Amino acid sequence: MRKMNEENNFTNRTSITALLSEMNEGNIDARDQLYDTIYGDLSGIARAQLSHERDDHTWSTTDLAHETISRVLGSPSVLNAENSVMFFGLLVTAMRRALIDHARRRNAERRGNGNRPLPIDVVMHDLAARGLSIVPLNEALNQLEEENRQAY
Repeated sequence: MRKMNEENNFTNRTSITALLSEMNEGNIDARDQLYDTIYGDLSGIARAQLSHERDDHTWSTTDLAHETISRVLGSPSVLNAENSVMFFGLLVTAMRRALIDHARRRNAERRGNGNRPLPIDVVMHDLAARGLSIVPLNEALNQLEEENRQAY
């Protein structure tokens, strides 16, 4: 069984290198063939990468594999990959960057998605324009602070 897997792996490496060469020569179909050839391996890499992420990660193995392949096959750097080893290096790097970018986006959403806090004078002006006062808000915050102190 192991020999068959090694032969299969060698065939895949050889065909990946050949497909990369065909892509460099302008063969449009080579891209789709490359995708079909690597998808199983790429899914396995994605599964391994996601196993190191938090349990409630919002991406599935399929999501990560698709994001990675779209980044790599849509990038001019794929044309610099001369063989399967370099190509899989690009895939792993792109996968890591995709996970980092995804985490940054999620963290940005939690922090207001880039919205900056308003200066207090702008808030005060807006409240006054609406006929509202900040005094009840301040009293409520003070009360919450006191209740929090008493709870601990």
